Amino acid sequence: MKKLLAILTAVMCMAAISGCGEQQSSQQAGAEGTTHSDDAYGLEMRGTVTNVWEGACEIETPEGVPYHVSLTNVDGNPCTVPAVGDQITVFYDGKIAESFPAQILSVYEIRVIGTSADAAKWGITLKAEKVSAGGMTLICSQSGGEHDGKLEYGSDYKVEVLDGGRWQPVEPIIDNAAWTTVAYTLAEGSTEKQVIDWRWLYGELAAGQYRIGKGFMNFRDTGDFDKATAYAMFTVPEEPPVDEEAALRNRVPEMFDLSVQKGLWIYVTTFDGSSYRYSLMMGKNLGYTYGEVMKAESVQREEMQCILSTYDIPQENITLMPYQHPLSGFLWTPSEDELHNLAAQLGIPDASVVGEVLLLPEPSDEGTVPASQLAYANHYRGENLFFGALNRETFRISSVLHLPIFKMESCAELEQFKNGYCANLTIDSGYGEVPSFNKITAAMDDAFFEQYTLLVVYIGANSGSYRYALDSVAVNGEHLCVHVRQVNFPEAVTMDMAGWFLTVPVEKSALEGVRYFDADLNNIP
Repeated sequence: MKKLLAILTAVMCMAAISGCGEQQSSQQAGAEGTTHSDDAYGLEMRGTVTNVWEGACEIETPEGVPYHVSLTNVDGNPCTVPAVGDQITVFYDGKIAESFPAQILSVYEIRVIGTSADAAKWGITLKAEKVSAGGMTLICSQSGGEHDGKLEYGSDYKVEVLDGGRWQPVEPIIDNAAWTTVAYTLAEGSTEKQVIDWRWLYGELAAGQYRIGKGFMNFRDTGDFDKATAYAMFTVPEEPPVDEEAALRNRVPEMFDLSVQKGLWIYVTTFDGSSYRYSLMMGKNLGYTYGEVMKAESVQREEMQCILSTYDIPQENITLMPYQHPLSGFLWTPSEDELHNLAAQLGIPDASVVGEVLLLPEPSDEGTVPASQLAYANHYRGENLFFGALNRETFRISSVLHLPIFKMESCAELEQFKNGYCANLTIDSGYGEVPSFNKITAAMDDAFFEQYTLLVVYIGANSGSYRYALDSVAVNGEHLCVHVRQVNFPEAVTMDMAGWFLTVPVEKSALEGVRYFDADLNNIP
C-alpha cells in the first residue's frame, strides 16, 4: 500500500511539472514536504537517507515518499556525502525529474541535520506514528546490520526541534527528570512499539518539525559495550484546541460519574519521590484488593484536577492514600504532611489522608496461576545469573529486594536455561523435603507450554533452613511482578549458603501485552 501511495504521489508530481511549468512544479514539490528557504536556495526537502551510491543517494520524506538525490551540486562540485540513517536537508531549485522514484538533480547544498549512522550499522531504525502535540507511537525495528552483543535500550528519550536549520533541544518543564533503569532488549528481526506521552516532560509541543532520539547499547558484558543514538523525524501538526475533559472521558471513562455515596478514594504512587500518579475509585466498605488498584488507570496531577472538578462532593469525603508500586525502586513512606501537601496540590486541601493503604488480600485463583513449586538450586557463585535475568537493571537501584526472574515459552527454552546454569547450580538433586529442579519440571512437555508460560525466580539465602513460596502475581499493563514471601522463621538455622528456584506457570492468555518482568522478596502488597 505504501509503495502504491508513493507511485501515485510521484505521478502527481510529474503531471504537475509537465502540465503547469516550473512554477507549478515548485508548488507540487512543496506539497510533498518541502518548505521555502532563502531565495538563493530555492526550495528545501528533508528526509532520512535509505541508500547511498556513488554520486547519488535515496531519501524518504517524513510522509514516506522516496526521492533520488544527486550528490553533485549545480557548480559540478561534490556535495556532503551522508550515511544511511542520516537525516538531511536538500536545497534545490524546485524541479523534480519524471521517474520513479522521482529525482532531484539540481542540488545547491546538502546538510546533515542528524546522524544515526552507528545505530543504522546495527540495523536499527526508528519511525514515528500517531503523532500529536502530547505524544506519539515510536516504532523501533531491527533488521540486518552488524553487532556483536545484545541490543538494548531504556525508557529515556530526547526531543529536539528544527529551528533555523539546526536541531535545538526542547526545554523540559521539570528539573532533573528521572527515568526507570530497566533495560529492554531489541531482538534480531523484531519490531517494538513504544507509546510515548511526553507531556510530563515537555508539555504539549507547538506545531513544527521535530526529531526524537533514543540511545541504544550494543551490550557484550559488564563494562564492555558501545552506545549510539537513533533518531526519527516527525511533524507536530496544527491541531484545534483540545477539550481536556472530553479527552479524559475518552481515555479513562472509569474515573467519571462514580457514585459518591461512600466518598471517593484517590490512590497515589511515585517512582522517584518527585512526580506522582493518581487513580480515582469510589469508596467501599471493605476496600480494594492490591490487584484491583494495580489494574486501575492512573493520571497526572493536572488531569486528576480536571476529573475532580466534575464531582460535587465535600472535600472531606475524598480520601488520599499512598501505595507502593512493585516495579518501583523508590521505597515511599510518606508523612502525613506530605500527603496533605499532595492533596493541596490537587485543589482539595480539606481531603482526608491515610498513611496506610486500604487493601484487601488477593483471592487465590488456581485456574490462572497453577501450583507454584519450590526447587533446590544451591548457592550461586558468579554474576551471569543476574546479568541474564529479565530484570537485571533493578538490582542496583532499589531498596526493595529484587530477585532474578526468567521466562520460558517452550521445552527447548527450558533445556537451554538448564544447560546454561547447570555448571554453577544444582538442578538434579533436592535438599531435605524440597525436590530438584529437574524433578518439578519433568512433566512440563509441549502440551504444558501450549497453555502456559513458565516463569522461574531465583532466591538466594544465607541458610538452607529457610523456605519460600509464591505470594501473588501482579499485572499492570505491560508490567508483571512476581511477589515472593518467606514462609518460615526458625529460631535455629543451618549455617550453609543456599539457593532456590521458584517456578510460576502462568496462562499465556494472561500475559498478552506484558513486556516487562520483575520479582521481589517480602514486598507483599
